[in-house]
Amino acid sequence: MRRRGSGRSSRSGRRSSRGSETPTRARGRPGAPPRPEGVRIRAARAADAADIAGLWRDLLAYHRDLGERDVRPSKAASEGEEFVREHIGPRDRLALVAESDGGPVGFLVATLRKRSPAFGGWRYGHIYDVYVDAAHRRLGIGAALVEEAFRWFRRHRIRLVQLQVRTRNPAGIEFWRGLGFEDLALTLERRL
Repeated sequence: MRRRGSGRSSRSGRRSSRGSETPTRARGRPGAPPRPEGVRIRAARAADAADIAGLWRDLLAYHRDLGERDVRPSKAASEGEEFVREHIGPRDRLALVAESDGGPVGFLVATLRKRSPAFGGWRYGHIYDVYVDAAHRRLGIGAALVEEAFRWFRRHRIRLVQLQVRTRNPAGIEFWRGLGFEDLALTLERRL
């Protein structure tokens, strides 16, 4: 689990590129959007890691362009590839790729988590990242990736999914709210 306010994943100890975020959780089960024509959503394979890392670098550039100070897209390739590889294969982790026009155009990375016994000890799903390249946005690809992740979570008997979205990312907030997520908490930060 991510330690509150540290910006570091307890699993890897590396600094997150996310900073202050608004955690959200899914409410209800909105109807699945239609699958976009000509798009294939599938589990990522090890051979996809470099391509997904390239998309992850684009995601970091997107966040940099939103005004995030600590984002370093140029450093993303090796870290992104390692992060994706860690989510290919293990039963409790998921990496999906969206393909169109013969190549990857989007990805999703998620995991299963368990709350501390002091907070109920229940398991939940966590979506780390979803990204669709600019040329393929607003076609339903992101929603299709998320719906496939929802199916994976349900197979693992997960009934609650959480994620974090940057407060400076209004398009992302709109996307997640459109999929039934609601605000849960606000993460604050202060530079010293």
